[in-house]
Amino acid sequence: MSTIMGTFGSASSAMTSYQAGKAQNKLAQREATYKEVQSAEEARRMENELATLGGVQKTRYAASGVRTDEGSPMDVMLQTQREGQREIEFKKLMDAVQASEIRKAGKLAEKAGGYGALGSLFTGLAGGYKGGKGIVENWNSKGAWSLLG
Repeated sequence: MSTIMGTFGSASSAMTSYQAGKAQNKLAQREATYKEVQSAEEARRMENELATLGGVQKTRYAASGVRTDEGSPMDVMLQTQREGQREIEFKKLMDAVQASEIRKAGKLAEKAGGYGALGSLFTGLAGGYKGGKGIVENWNSKGAWSLLG
């Protein structure tokens, strides 16, 4: 009777471990998707700020009586745009890497849940082996498994 109960307990533990791994993966996938959406919104915000900055620079130069279509003012505005765009692209890349790592972690958590389930099942089966004696109790003095009795 204790062997049967031990086996059911191990099966229950295995199922719990498996389901926990699947749930962690699902949560990680959602978190990665959220990260991607958040990153896209942040990039749009940064692009808008960069465009606004370009307009402010041009307006200030023009208000000072400086021509903005050539020379140093144009170089400064172009450099500002290039640096801002580089910063935006770098942020997008880093966010994509983070989302990818979150997805990988979720998949690993699901695998770990599966391995934990197998471990629980094997532990339960080992505990129920040979009329309720554990495998460790069936180890003989020669270091071999005593499978025959």
